[in-house]
Amino acid sequence: MSLFELVGQDIVQLDLDQFDQVTNDEIIANESLDQSCSDETGLGSSLQFDKILMAAYHKGHIVYKVRYKDCMGKTMSQWKNAEEVPENNRKDFHIKYTFSGRVRKRPIIK
Repeated sequence: MSLFELVGQDIVQLDLDQFDQVTNDEIIANESLDQSCSDETGLGSSLQFDKILMAAYHKGHIVYKVRYKDCMGKTMSQWKNAEEVPENNRKDFHIKYTFSGRVRKRPIIK
């Protein structure tokens, strides 16, 4: 397949098959990166739990701001209900940090 383009005063013939091949190669490379990211976690989602940043009360329930990392190393934070956060991570958070996420002066003794 070819296309003609006007460059200055000359008409130049472009070979579109060459351009299509380059974009197809890029697409194949991007798909392999996406598959490797999803294969690492074993799930369709590439987000992995990193840590709890803070806690708050919302409509009478405790919610946690949780930081996630994707397979490329980028981070993202979301507010999650207490049921959606693993219990051992919640306990560790409350032992070491206050609700605002600041480090406790003394650990909680039980």
